[in-house]
Amino acid sequence: MRHREDDPPNFDATPKRQPGDAELGVSWNGKAVKARGLAVFFILAVLAIIASQLYAGYRVETAIVRAFDAGSDQHTRITVSQNRTSCIVAMTPEIREAFRASYVPGAFKKFCPWVDE
Repeated sequence: MRHREDDPPNFDATPKRQPGDAELGVSWNGKAVKARGLAVFFILAVLAIIASQLYAGYRVETAIVRAFDAGSDQHTRITVSQNRTSCIVAMTPEIREAFRASYVPGAFKKFCPWVDE
């Protein structure tokens, strides 16, 4: 470290750590990485965002698995309504008018073969 002119000869000029300083370190296989100060808070914020995204994905996945495992009637109704909506959205205006004019039970199967009614 650099010394000033008026420093004593045995003066240690390295900065001293305060008890409240933030420090984060990771070591593995003889190699280490350390972060201090604001970098610690930035790393913790990034890790919190990643953890929240993983948790949200886990919750969605478990909800989907429960819906399929239960074989619930609600899941079937949601799937049918989504298929019908995608059928109507995919139609041109002319075909949509013809669909509305000739609507009878089973019309979705006629206009959109992928829809299971």
